[in-house]
Amino acid sequence: MEIIVKGEGKKKFKPDQIELNYTFTVREKEYEKVVDLGIKSVDSYLKLLEEMGFAKSQVKTIQFRVEEEKKYNEKTKKYDFIGYRYIQSSKFKFEYNLEKLQEIIINSSKLNYVSYKINFTLQDEKRAQDELLTIAYEDAKKQAETISKVAGLKLIKCLKTSFEAFDGRFISPSRFNEAYLCMDKRTIGEDLGNIFIPEDISVERNIYCIFLAE
Repeated sequence: MEIIVKGEGKKKFKPDQIELNYTFTVREKEYEKVVDLGIKSVDSYLKLLEEMGFAKSQVKTIQFRVEEEKKYNEKTKKYDFIGYRYIQSSKFKFEYNLEKLQEIIINSSKLNYVSYKINFTLQDEKRAQDELLTIAYEDAKKQAETISKVAGLKLIKCLKTSFEAFDGRFISPSRFNEAYLCMDKRTIGEDLGNIFIPEDISVERNIYCIFLAE
């Protein structure tokens, strides 16, 4: 007898990594000036991180472009050239440390042309995925054992497993308000960890199994 069951793997993970997504946006009428200011703003950010003990290699560029900006003119029914826009997005990850995050926030307030988003994630997502699938498989096996017992049979082995590729990310639902970018140390407080604790990362994975019972 073949038994087909769906196993569910659920678990909460504590974030062990902080991910900062920076976007540098500069607008100027002259191409040379917008490029110069854009490069200088990114360079200032990298120097800031180096001063805090991080390496430039930890910062990964996601996108970079310089484009014309135009505005629609209702009178002429045409788009008028208004200048250039420099956009560069970077991702920076480091081990979970709220003291370091607080230091970055305070120092980032000195930067120009920058906005950012903070995510609380996991360093080893592959290990977490494997753990969830293991939990899901054990759940499926337990169901199959119960069904075979009720049917007066003995569970022999698992014939086949199937699961969908995981296309999500392990990210805490907590978000750090970008308004903190403008706050100084007195506003944030001496210890960020006492006022901000990110939620655990809740993830679920399913697995489909075919067991043989005789």
